[in-house]
Amino acid sequence: MTSGQIIVLATPVFLLLMALEFAWSVHQRRRSYRLNDAINSISLGKLSQISAVYTRLLRLGIYTGVSAWVAPWPSAPFWDSWAGWLTALVAAGASFFMLSDSLLATNKFVVPLPMAQFWVLGSYYGAQLLIVEGWMRGLASHAVVAHD
Repeated sequence: MTSGQIIVLATPVFLLLMALEFAWSVHQRRRSYRLNDAINSISLGKLSQISAVYTRLLRLGIYTGVSAWVAPWPSAPFWDSWAGWLTALVAAGASFFMLSDSLLATNKFVVPLPMAQFWVLGSYYGAQLLIVEGWMRGLASHAVVAHD
């Protein structure tokens, strides 16, 4: 069962419990039911679902953006050239940096990850390796092309 299905099933139960709470407070002649709390709870539930939709849209947007960025160079000759190597390795290195930062933030602010230091540092040093390798290949290929 997905989180969207749980919300759809839980919302009527939540509204029924709110109505029962309100009826009980009227019956007891107490002011224990607070409308602003109920509205706040409903708003937070809606906000969590909306943010889940926007997270999916953000992922789709990133994928579309990367595809559109790479699309001008679909041919193999570009990717075999020094500029193609430089672009691919530096982009992979930047992705590894984002992975490293995401793991670091998840470990610190969300949930402790098993072997966090290994994964954070491994992706961090992998990012540096890819960027330097791409840069060095680009410089070496560019120097050979310029020398000929």
